[in-house]
Amino acid sequence: MSRARRALAWAGQIVPPLPMLVLVGLPFDAFALMLWLVGAFAALASSMSLVRIALARRRESEQVRAPRPSRAIRPAATLAIFVVAAVVTTLVTERHRAEADALGRALAQEALATCERDGRCPATPEGWDPDGCRAVGFMRVCYRRGEDDRSFVVTVRHRTDDLLVVIGGPDGLTEEHRCC
Repeated sequence: MSRARRALAWAGQIVPPLPMLVLVGLPFDAFALMLWLVGAFAALASSMSLVRIALARRRESEQVRAPRPSRAIRPAATLAIFVVAAVVTTLVTERHRAEADALGRALAQEALATCERDGRCPATPEGWDPDGCRAVGFMRVCYRRGEDDRSFVVTVRHRTDDLLVVIGGPDGLTEEHRCC
């Protein structure tokens, strides 16, 4: 086999799993779900392929031609990239979640201090955008003042289905709960 052909064969094993690298850091949410499903399907197919290759090697003594070792590179790389992407995304998401929760609680304490001092809650947090929201990774922390100017709500949206809500006013923090 010529050197160029051998290089092309190795590239055919290494290059196809590389697009799965897009999953690294991509959150587990409704918008990225299709990409994660494609990655999970590729990882499952790769696992089945690795089992088939291992069984073929085991039957090698029975005159069955076993696949070359280089045939296991693509499924192994696909499976490894998917597992690494899932672990990294989980770790990054948990870190952002903790940071967003801490920011939301700190914002609630700051707004509570202003409400108690002035008898009226601030329209927007000091130093924040006029819309009262800030992003922490893929999470969103938002502040809203009540219509009576004497209450506020801080929401920390983790994903489309997970929310931390802190409600307060001049009488103190009245409620903190997770929703949905």
